Amino acid sequence: MDLQQYEHLVTQLATEVRRYLIKRGAQPEVAADIVQDVFVKLLEIELVLPPEKLRPYMYRVAWSTYLDQYRRTRRYQLLVRQYLIPTAVTVVRPIDDSDLTAALQKLSAK
Repeated sequence: MDLQQYEHLVTQLATEVRRYLIKRGAQPEVAADIVQDVFVKLLEIELVLPPEKLRPYMYRVAWSTYLDQYRRTRRYQLLVRQYLIPTAVTVVRPIDDSDLTAALQKLSAK
């Protein structure tokens, strides 16, 4: 397999992996970013994987990257909810019977 065929295979797999991630619940933009990260990792390892090992590698790396991103986002949202969103504070005043009695006395018997 020459380099051009290998590149074509990688781009086809990238499209497959992107569709796979979207089908599994990833937002389209997130899926595209993850596929880009997989490409970067492929370039960084500086070795050409055989075609039969390329597909499992891309799926495995993409899925683990998506899970890491999902967990990071979920943890961030939890921290925001816990520390940055103010909670409603209810102030309980003691009941003042004198105000109630005065108001009832002003009412007519009717």
